[in-house]
Amino acid sequence: MDEDVLIVLDAWRGGADATETLGYLEEDAVRELAGALHVEDAVVRVRALQALARTRNSYALDAIMPFYRDPSPQVRLAALQAACDQGGDADPLSLQTFGELILSDPEPEVRRRAASTLGLIHSIRARTGLEKVLQDPTLTADLRALVEAQLSHF
Repeated sequence: MDEDVLIVLDAWRGGADATETLGYLEEDAVRELAGALHVEDAVVRVRALQALARTRNSYALDAIMPFYRDPSPQVRLAALQAACDQGGDADPLSLQTFGELILSDPEPEVRRRAASTLGLIHSIRARTGLEKVLQDPTLTADLRALVEAQLSHF
């Protein structure tokens, strides 16, 4: 890995605030940082997602997307938070995936985070996604309340 990327990951592992450093990473370094998403250690994947979220780089969002379905619930949560931190409108595939996670992820916290993330996007497509989730008869009462609360912010 590139030396800049290792410095950033080491800073995250040590608990240091690497936000300022991340804002100055060039595209090649962001791509290199995304390479850390493919290591076996879930903690490293979480740290890499947290770091990518702060780059505000369009490549970072593309790199984050596959990790909405990671086997580790902590990684899925970090990917959802990273998408939220990236800001802006998500692509239609992400919006669809958020809706699927609300309805079917085995971890309740991932389902809640997906609903919150979808609600924070504040676009017509996100609103439509939340409305579609409300139509599902299998939606639990607590998630229904959360989705309705998210819709009330539009």
